[in-house]
Amino acid sequence: MIKKILYLPVRLIAILAGFVCVVNIPILFVFNSANKKVEFHFSSYKYYVLDNLALFLHYDDYSYIFHYFKGEGMEKYTYTMTILSISLLLVVFIGVITATAIMMLPHTF
Repeated sequence: MIKKILYLPVRLIAILAGFVCVVNIPILFVFNSANKKVEFHFSSYKYYVLDNLALFLHYDDYSYIFHYFKGEGMEKYTYTMTILSISLLLVVFIGVITATAIMMLPHTF
Protein backbone atom coordinates (compact mmCIF):
# COMPACT_ATOMS: atom_id res chain seq x y z
CA MET A 1 0.00 0.00 0.00
CA ILE A 2 2.74 2.45 0.92
CA LYS A 3 4.64 1.47 -2.19
CA LYS A 4 1.68 2.53 -4.35
CA ILE A 5 1.26 5.76 -2.43
CA LEU A 6 4.87 6.66 -3.14
CA TYR A 7 4.86 5.21 -6.65
CA LEU A 8 1.93 7.20 -8.07
CA PRO A 9 3.24 10.74 -7.34
CA VAL A 10 6.68 9.82 -8.69
CA ARG A 11 5.04 8.43 -11.81
CA LEU A 12 2.92 11.56 -12.25
CA ILE A 13 5.98 13.80 -11.90
CA ALA A 14 7.93 11.68 -14.40
CA ILE A 15 5.07 11.82 -16.93
CA LEU A 16 4.74 15.59 -16.57
CA ALA A 17 8.49 16.19 -16.81
CA GLY A 18 8.81 13.90 -19.82
CA PHE A 19 5.92 15.58 -21.60
CA VAL A 20 7.34 19.06 -21.02
CA CYS A 21 10.83 18.02 -22.12
CA VAL A 22 9.59 16.36 -25.33
CA VAL A 23 7.29 19.23 -26.22
CA ASN A 24 10.19 21.69 -25.93
CA ILE A 25 12.64 19.71 -28.10
CA PRO A 26 12.05 22.00 -31.15
CA ILE A 27 13.28 24.92 -29.03
CA LEU A 28 16.52 23.05 -28.37
CA PHE A 29 17.56 23.20 -32.02
CA VAL A 30 17.68 26.59 -33.76
CA PHE A 31 18.26 27.06 -37.47
CA ASN A 32 20.86 29.72 -38.22
CA SER A 33 20.02 31.04 -41.69
CA ALA A 34 23.26 33.01 -42.03
CA ASN A 35 25.46 29.91 -41.67
CA LYS A 36 22.79 27.50 -42.90
CA LYS A 37 23.32 25.26 -39.88
CA VAL A 38 21.23 23.87 -37.10
CA GLU A 39 22.55 25.09 -33.76
CA PHE A 40 22.11 23.66 -30.31
CA HIS A 41 20.98 26.15 -27.61
CA PHE A 42 20.54 24.53 -24.22
CA SER A 43 20.09 27.81 -22.32
CA SER A 44 16.84 28.73 -24.04
CA TYR A 45 15.64 25.10 -23.77
CA LYS A 46 16.22 25.12 -20.02
CA TYR A 47 14.38 28.43 -19.68
CA TYR A 48 11.33 27.20 -21.62
CA VAL A 49 11.21 23.86 -19.79
CA LEU A 50 11.23 25.58 -16.40
CA ASP A 51 8.67 28.13 -17.61
CA ASN A 52 6.33 25.42 -18.91
CA LEU A 53 6.69 23.39 -15.72
CA ALA A 54 5.73 26.47 -13.71
CA LEU A 55 2.68 26.99 -15.92
CA PHE A 56 1.60 23.36 -15.48
CA LEU A 57 1.93 23.56 -11.72
CA HIS A 58 -0.50 26.49 -11.37
CA TYR A 59 -3.89 24.91 -10.79
CA ASP A 60 -5.97 28.02 -11.39
CA ASP A 61 -5.45 28.40 -15.13
CA TYR A 62 -5.49 25.40 -17.48
CA SER A 63 -6.39 27.48 -20.53
CA TYR A 64 -2.67 27.47 -21.42
CA ILE A 65 -2.82 23.73 -22.19
CA PHE A 66 -5.88 24.05 -24.41
CA HIS A 67 -4.41 27.09 -26.15
CA TYR A 68 -1.15 25.21 -26.70
CA PHE A 69 -2.84 22.26 -28.42
CA LYS A 70 -5.07 24.47 -30.58
CA GLY A 71 -2.23 26.65 -31.87
CA GLU A 72 1.17 25.93 -33.29
CA GLY A 73 2.13 23.90 -30.24
CA MET A 74 0.34 20.85 -31.55
CA GLU A 75 2.17 21.15 -34.87
CA LYS A 76 5.50 21.28 -33.04
CA TYR A 77 4.50 18.31 -30.91
CA THR A 78 3.44 16.17 -33.87
CA TYR A 79 6.59 17.15 -35.77
CA THR A 80 8.74 16.13 -32.80
CA MET A 81 6.86 12.86 -32.35
CA THR A 82 7.25 12.11 -36.08
CA ILE A 83 11.00 12.62 -35.94
CA LEU A 84 11.30 10.52 -32.77
CA SER A 85 9.13 7.75 -34.23
CA ILE A 86 11.11 7.60 -37.46
CA SER A 87 14.36 7.55 -35.49
CA LEU A 88 13.09 4.74 -33.27
CA LEU A 89 11.95 2.67 -36.24
CA LEU A 90 15.28 3.22 -37.97
CA VAL A 91 17.24 2.13 -34.89
CA VAL A 92 15.05 -0.96 -34.44
CA PHE A 93 15.41 -1.86 -38.12
CA ILE A 94 19.21 -1.48 -38.03
CA GLY A 95 19.33 -3.51 -34.80
CA VAL A 96 17.31 -6.36 -36.31
CA ILE A 97 19.49 -6.42 -39.42
CA THR A 98 22.68 -6.37 -37.32
CA ALA A 99 21.43 -9.09 -34.97
CA THR A 100 20.40 -11.28 -37.90
CA ALA A 101 23.78 -10.80 -39.58
CA ILE A 102 25.62 -11.71 -36.37
CA MET A 103 23.51 -14.84 -35.84
CA MET A 104 24.15 -15.97 -39.41
CA LEU A 105 27.95 -15.71 -39.08
CA PRO A 106 29.74 -19.04 -38.85
CA HIS A 107 30.87 -20.19 -35.39
CA THR A 108 34.53 -20.24 -36.40
CA PHE A 109 35.45 -16.84 -37.67
